[in-house]
Amino acid sequence: MCLSKALTAGMFPLSITSCTQEIFDGFLSHQVHKGFFHAHTYSAHPVGCAAAIASIELLTSPEILKKRAYIAGAHSVFAEKIQQHPAVKQVRCKGVILAIDLAIEMQRYGNLRDELYQFFMDRGVALRPLGNTLYVLPPYVITKQELDTIYSAIEEALAHYNN
Repeated sequence: MCLSKALTAGMFPLSITSCTQEIFDGFLSHQVHKGFFHAHTYSAHPVGCAAAIASIELLTSPEILKKRAYIAGAHSVFAEKIQQHPAVKQVRCKGVILAIDLAIEMQRYGNLRDELYQFFMDRGVALRPLGNTLYVLPPYVITKQELDTIYSAIEEALAHYNN
C-alpha cells in the first residue's frame, strides 16, 4: 500500500510504501537487483520527513484532538436531525466524516450531480457529491459557524431536491 498526501499535510511530497511481512520477506535480499524499489526523489527526503513529523505532532495535539471530537459530535447531532428526512436514504458518520446518501437516483457523474455540486458552491460550500452521496470532511480548524453553514446548505438541498 502506498500512502502519501496527509503525511506532510500537502506541504511537501512524501510517501510511505507499506506491505505485509510476507511481501517484505519476498524482496528481502543482500542482492540489490532483488530489492523492492519503490522510491523516487521524494522518498525519505529530510524536509519531507520533518514536515511529516510536524504534521503527526499537530494531528495528535490536544487542540486538534478536541476539534476532531467536536466535529464528530456535531456530525452525529446533525445526522440524527436529518436521518428521517424523506430526501435522505441513509446517513452515517465515522469520526469527522459525514456521508449522506440522498433518496435520488442519479449517475455518479452526470447533470444532476453537477447541478447539486453547483447548488452547494452557490452557497459558499465546497462539497463534492459522488453520485447521490454527499461527503462532509471538514478541516480540523473549521469554526462552528462554518460547520453550521454546511449543515444549513445540506438542509436547503434536502428541501430543494425532495421529490
